[in-house]
Amino acid sequence: MIIINKIRNLLYIWLAKSSPVMRTNRAMLINDLKKLGTPSDDIERAYFQFILYKKYTDTLLYMINEILFAAGLPLLWCYILLKSNQKHIQERKKIVYYKISDNLGILPPELNLQKDIAIVSMGKGFMYDKQITNILKRIIKRGYVYPTFCFKVLFNLANYSYIINRYIPQNIVTSYEASFTSAILTYYCQQHRICHINIMHGEKVFSPYQMYAKFHVIYVWDAYYAELFKESNMSASKYILYNPWKYVQMPMPNNNRKVDICFYLNIDNHKNTKALVNTLHVLNKRYSIRLRLHPAQSSSKYMHYLLQDYEIESSYDVNILQSIADTNYVVARYSTVLFQAYCMGKQVIIDDITSPQEFKKLSDLGYVMLQKKHILLSEIVNAEIGSCTL
Repeated sequence: MIIINKIRNLLYIWLAKSSPVMRTNRAMLINDLKKLGTPSDDIERAYFQFILYKKYTDTLLYMINEILFAAGLPLLWCYILLKSNQKHIQERKKIVYYKISDNLGILPPELNLQKDIAIVSMGKGFMYDKQITNILKRIIKRGYVYPTFCFKVLFNLANYSYIINRYIPQNIVTSYEASFTSAILTYYCQQHRICHINIMHGEKVFSPYQMYAKFHVIYVWDAYYAELFKESNMSASKYILYNPWKYVQMPMPNNNRKVDICFYLNIDNHKNTKALVNTLHVLNKRYSIRLRLHPAQSSSKYMHYLLQDYEIESSYDVNILQSIADTNYVVARYSTVLFQAYCMGKQVIIDDITSPQEFKKLSDLGYVMLQKKHILLSEIVNAEIGSCTL
């Protein structure tokens, strides 16, 4: 799975010509929800989420996924059966955190129990049981036999089987709303009388990838997101409001690193990056500027070449909260960093210049930061151009 994911991540950067936001709009998504309707059970709910994932994923990227997962499925099956024969020492834990990415710092206090929590990374252990067999039989009987769907369902169920058999938890906590396996995993947890909890971990808009997801409890950063998720046909018995950025201890600014503006970049193509360079050229006459590349492009020699005239901050060397503390203005197009900065009391600037088409889409899809206090980058740039022509 690790090798497959690395191949897929490289292909995503290479093949994805536009972000998922650019491939849809609110009217299309509402129409999709009407066509699919209300699922009859959690297996169909997961399948509906997969159908939307399939529709809005780049076609070539999706076909490569199908080939990779078709080849990997029999190998995964054999590996799971082999691992199931291994004996594990049981260790009772009230909570297991199923780690998709490094989000431990945003766990609410009631879930971050140091002595009673186990952290299990995706793919750490596998087991197989009768419940998995029954779920897979129902999937096959209904004809939901896409390799990508079957591979991910089997992979995650076997992971959860290992977690449940080893730790006997009362709660499994994760940040997996974008996975079309969430409803099936919630159903599986329910069979074992376990509460399945999702922690919001990144910025969200009205998106096909989270539609029809299901958990018993969902933690959200703002009441706005709860309404957004409900509109997306996500299912939860309870939504709990918890904004981690209000409780995380913010670092003191490092005066040796202070700048006026820091740009937090998305994964971008040549056209968008050239537009950004033009903006930087205008602003650089008055403001000190720093750039922070998206982690997926942080080692890109091409990006460093295009942006060589400006200071580039490494996301590996500087913590994101320290980075925000060290700038007066935080600029991004669509990023969690804007919400974080807003909660830290920083001036937030939304980039409406680098990709005007995506900015319009964000407005259509209900980007939360457009509802909060903000400045548009075009306002700053136009003011600067105006002052130069006086």
